[in-house]
Amino acid sequence: MVTIPFYQLINEDSPAWSLVSGFTTLYPQNVEDLTDEMIDNINEKFYYRSIAFSSPTKFLRAFHRLIKERAYIWRKLILSEKALSDDEMTRNYDLKEEFEKNSENAYNSKNKQTPNLETVTSPNLLNKTVIESEDKSKLMDTPDGFTSDIDNYLSSASKDSSKEETNEYQLGTTSTMQRGKSESETNDNGTTHEAHTLRRTGNIGTATAAQILGGFREAMVFDTYESVIFPEVSQLFLSVVDLDEDELY
Repeated sequence: MVTIPFYQLINEDSPAWSLVSGFTTLYPQNVEDLTDEMIDNINEKFYYRSIAFSSPTKFLRAFHRLIKERAYIWRKLILSEKALSDDEMTRNYDLKEEFEKNSENAYNSKNKQTPNLETVTSPNLLNKTVIESEDKSKLMDTPDGFTSDIDNYLSSASKDSSKEETNEYQLGTTSTMQRGKSESETNDNGTTHEAHTLRRTGNIGTATAAQILGGFREAMVFDTYESVIFPEVSQLFLSVVDLDEDELY
């Protein structure tokens, strides 16, 4: 069994790579879920650890297979940790609604009032005739015969007068008047955009406050690298004992 520390495989120019057949790199290619952050953390964690296989080729084969199978899950766990803030971890309801509306306005109106023509004819006076008449009557209570004492014997008196005018006209000057002329035009072209966003978050009562608090505390102490990635990768290495901590890992 060949004991090779992991840091010798990190450096492809090291002598350990002369013992490897069929591999050109430490990490498998075309694994989209394997990020640079994950590679750096694995390299740092197992830098001095020795491989648990009889040859580097066997180790790399198992190492590649593990990463291809688990990188997707690892990344999902890491993203879920980063996506939630401390406030969001205490929620069990998060709804977002977005509404957008675009409408085009095409309005064109034209108002035109034609002139109103009015013909006015002014007449000329040719002849004017005035006839006046007057009717007077007196009633007296007097002795038989004639008397000149009218003021003492006059019982009543009346007087009617009338006046009649006759006018003869001849058509005279004719004029044409123009009234009311207006014209207007209105154009309104454009686009109206409406956008509405509704966001509701909180607790809708499907879990008690104690359950939410317990889940929040578990999430706070959970770390994907220490809880999932490192324990799974550690199975490919020899176990060591830290004499200071008296811990096997």
